[in-house]
Amino acid sequence: MKQTFEAKDNDKTVKLSIKPLTFEDREEADRVYSAKIATMVRERGTRKLLLRDELDQFLKDNGVWTTEDEKKIQEISKTIEKLFTKLKKGGLKVTEGRQICIDIMDNRKEMLKVAAKRQTLDSSTIESIAENEKLDYFVYACTVYDDNGDNFWQSFEDMKNDRSSDVYGKSYVAVMKHLYNIDPEFEKNL
Repeated sequence: MKQTFEAKDNDKTVKLSIKPLTFEDREEADRVYSAKIATMVRERGTRKLLLRDELDQFLKDNGVWTTEDEKKIQEISKTIEKLFTKLKKGGLKVTEGRQICIDIMDNRKEMLKVAAKRQTLDSSTIESIAENEKLDYFVYACTVYDDNGDNFWQSFEDMKNDRSSDVYGKSYVAVMKHLYNIDPEFEKNL
């Protein structure tokens, strides 16, 4: 199903769509990812960024992320899984089903709270920054004018310079939905 949307580009509204990725788009995105990692590894002496493997050890060595945190995440995951199983089984009163949904949301919030201390630092790893660059390439490659299928941005660099625009913001969300089937209203729709 074609995904179209409208966005503001300067003072006018443009109608855009998200085109499916081609094999070539995926190959180029992989090159963008690899190039970003290579560049950041070379620069890391001055920037002090870590790879994910190094981050895990750093967090454990400094007591930021402990085995208790890992166990807590696993326990909460099991609880959520049990609640989902009970909900999917059916045969519940509406009030019981509603309470299970509330319990699932509460458990997810707790899991996010525990995971936040690790996630905050994970988003600053070399791999995470390179993944963001790859995703940006997907936004560039997939965002086209709805009427003729031409790319919205002239180049990847143009798109990177336009990250604060309405077009980029809406394209980013649309690409996430397209590539990863992410629902921005997930909690509400649950």
